[in-house]
Amino acid sequence: MIEWAENIILETSKVVWPSRKDTIAMTIVVCVFVAIASVLLFVIDNVSRELVNLIIQ
Repeated sequence: MIEWAENIILETSKVVWPSRKDTIAMTIVVCVFVAIASVLLFVIDNVSRELVNLIIQ
């Protein structure tokens, strides 16, 4: 069990962590893409709802 914990610490020290600047940039990119996807899904949902209403009438 101790060896396992030591291996975890050793492997974690090998990880190359992104800089604060990179992390902020990646977070902004993710937020922008989530916003774009949300708008697209909203539009698709409303258009499909209207199409179904037209078909039903």
